[in-house]
Amino acid sequence: MTEKKKILVIDDEQFSLKTVQACMRGTNYALTLCLDPQEAYSKFKAEQYDVIITDINMNGINGFDLRGLIRNSNKIIPIIFMSSLADNMDSTLMKQITSDRYSYYMNKSFKKMDLLMMIERVLEVPNAQQEIAALKNSIDKDLRLAGQIQKFMLPPWSMVDDDFVMSYIYEPHSQVSGDLHEFFPIGNHRYISVVGDISGHGISAALCMTPIQLFVKNLFASQSQETLTPDFVLTQLNNIFCNNFKQNVYMTCLIVLWDFENDRLIYHSAGHPDMLCLNFKEKQLKQVNPDKLGSLPVGFSPSSPYLPENNVEFEFDDNDLFLAFTDGLFDIGSSQFPESFIEDHELYDFLTSLYDNESTVAIPYLVRNFIEQIGYDCPSDDLFLVAIRKNTSLSKNIFLSQINTDINETNNMLDRVHDYLVASPIESCHKLENDIEILLGEVLINCVQHGKDNANITSNGIIVKIHPYDDKVNVTVLERGVFWDTNRNYSGAEIDKLLDELNDNFSQHGRGLPLIYNIASTVTRMHYHGLNKSVFCIKCNP
Repeated sequence: MTEKKKILVIDDEQFSLKTVQACMRGTNYALTLCLDPQEAYSKFKAEQYDVIITDINMNGINGFDLRGLIRNSNKIIPIIFMSSLADNMDSTLMKQITSDRYSYYMNKSFKKMDLLMMIERVLEVPNAQQEIAALKNSIDKDLRLAGQIQKFMLPPWSMVDDDFVMSYIYEPHSQVSGDLHEFFPIGNHRYISVVGDISGHGISAALCMTPIQLFVKNLFASQSQETLTPDFVLTQLNNIFCNNFKQNVYMTCLIVLWDFENDRLIYHSAGHPDMLCLNFKEKQLKQVNPDKLGSLPVGFSPSSPYLPENNVEFEFDDNDLFLAFTDGLFDIGSSQFPESFIEDHELYDFLTSLYDNESTVAIPYLVRNFIEQIGYDCPSDDLFLVAIRKNTSLSKNIFLSQINTDINETNNMLDRVHDYLVASPIESCHKLENDIEILLGEVLINCVQHGKDNANITSNGIIVKIHPYDDKVNVTVLERGVFWDTNRNYSGAEIDKLLDELNDNFSQHGRGLPLIYNIASTVTRMHYHGLNKSVFCIKCNP
């Protein structure tokens, strides 16, 4: 037998209660009748009811005040105001009743069937709300999974290669994105990359992005390096869009062919924002495409030509850093000033203020952090920003390497660091080399531990940079784990004793942050919009 729905009825007139009670005979409702609103509120707090029926004008507290008390603990229980009050010309009474989305009105001159239909109708509302909430939770869960799959298909968030250093920041406006990024080696120090922005937002754009990303991966893997020119790739993408997607679905796109051996690139913009080239030596942004060459977005028309003469050729040098992005970078508004969006010159001024020794890996996160710091905190579109630069660390005697956030890879990194220190012209003393290795071992242990606390699969990766100067060595570590604590716990004498014990075997790490802080003369920890940057300065002994 179906459990009876419980209804609490409040009216300071006995005959009104009896009328409602008589209407309910033979139904599947269990009534609780109250003449006193205060007593009714006590019963409401003590028991679980499905519907409340109340008069408005009553002794003690009125029906609206009673509703206010009830809403403190239950926001959605249906409340039917049963009254014979006449409303005024401004509908003040009805406005007061309907100001609450789960409140309803019934005149006291009701018929039995009208009352039963009203109760049946209001009981459906919470059930419908629960069903909608359950469906929304299910959709959100599916979207979170879809977003994770999308991120899994992207290249690693940072890449340190013998030829180049690359890093990007990727922020879907909702849980899924229509932004596309791929970076693929094609041999002989040459690579091809794509940055794309599919029209629309949210699910529809994301559904288009996923098969396009798969197509791009397959295209890059199946074609020879001679075939993979920017105009050829765009022609293939245009065919896919025009033959497989409905009208009004298109993608702005930037295809870049990188040649790091000859310091040269070829790129083609299909309706996409041009790349920025930041020259650190001259502290200026170079014009990569002064003639504004380019083509229509892919998917606009089957007959759109993507011709070699619209490719842009550009020769770069070791001081050049390139930034490619989707237009979501400039669609970040301000919660304080809703009509305000970041201006081009604000971003360009910031970029030209960066120092040459700033890590390429950090730059997308520095840019994103700067935008938020100056008050632009409301993205209105998917955002993607990638920085890429030729890797010149070896020619400058700088160690630069990357490992996955995995405890088994820390020893591999320490072996690389040891080989670098042995071969490098850091000639101050053997103890300095040991100190660097011990410090780095401790730092990597912390990064791995706190990196595992961050379940985001795209956060994987730790970058280590060792830069020797005349009187010091800077060890920089970049990672995207949880920002870990940096308290000191040991005295200098205790640390000296630990160092003496560890000098003979640098692999015995795991002694904690106090060891790090006593090896380094200064420690700087910064957080840039999801990226942790730690710089440990170790002084060279005279």
